Amino acid sequence: MVKKPINRPIDPCQAVCRFNEDDVCIGCFRERDEINNWRFMSNEQKATIVERVKPEIKARLEEEKRQGRMPANQRFRY
Repeated sequence: MVKKPINRPIDPCQAVCRFNEDDVCIGCFRERDEINNWRFMSNEQKATIVERVKPEIKARLEEEKRQGRMPANQRFRY
């Protein structure tokens, strides 16, 4: 029996973890509740969130590069 690989969406965390006035993280653009409940969500729920925030993360990283700043997702590598 061949096991089918599990397709898990990648956590969009950018290790910035600061929230704006709307309670949305300025690093990954997820709402606080989405971050807190991430590990309990189904892969489908996670994929929906990732697709929603992906353009915003990409735009922020491109802006940081344009300004000559090292992107947040590279500044905070572990």
